Amino acid sequence: MRLDDPGLENDVVYLEVFGPKHYDALRESGAVDYMWRWMPALPGGTSFDAYTDYIETVRADGTVVPFAVFRKSDGAFAGVVAYSLISRLHRRVRIAYAWHPEDMRGTRVFPATQAALIQRALDWGARRIAWTFDVRNEKAVAAFERLGAKREGTLRAFMRMTDGTWADHHILSMTRDEAKEAVKAIQPRICQEQTARSET
Repeated sequence: MRLDDPGLENDVVYLEVFGPKHYDALRESGAVDYMWRWMPALPGGTSFDAYTDYIETVRADGTVVPFAVFRKSDGAFAGVVAYSLISRLHRRVRIAYAWHPEDMRGTRVFPATQAALIQRALDWGARRIAWTFDVRNEKAVAAFERLGAKREGTLRAFMRMTDGTWADHHILSMTRDEAKEAVKAIQPRICQEQTARSET
C-alpha cells in the first residue's frame, strides 16, 4: 500500500493526487488567497503560481503527497490536503495543508476527509499520525482534538509565515491504536449528519 495509491475514498468524499488538472478548481475556489493566512513562507512568494510550483516540487521529490478532495454526492471540489514529513523507516506521517470551501466547513466533509486519510495511513502501516497548527488557529486545534488527536506540546518560533511573523505551532498526534479508535468514532458522526440532513 502506497499513500498515493488510487481509491482513497469513503461514503462522503474521494481524493485524487493533486496536479495540474485541479488548478482551475483550486483557483476558482479562492483557497490559495485564504490559505496564506496560515501557510508558511514559500520560496517563490505568495502567488497562485508560487503555491502550485511548490506543491509540484515537493510532490516530485516525494516529501509531500498532495490531494484534491471532492464531495461524492455531487462531485463538487471540496478542498485540498496532503501527507507530509513521511518516514517509511519510522512509519510516521503528518497530515497538513488542509483547506475546505467555506460552505463545506462544519459539514461531514471535514471529518470524512480526515477519516479517509487516517485510514489510508493505517493501511500504509503508520505508527504515528501528526498535525501541526499555528497557535493562533484555535478553531483548527479544537476541531482536531474533537477527532481524537492529542496535543503534545508547542514548538516555539517554529515557522516563518507569509506575513513575516514567526509562529509558534502546537503539535497534535495519534498513535496507531488511537487512530484506529478515531476512525471508528468518526463514522457514526458522518452517518448521523447524513440522517439529519435527509430528514429536514
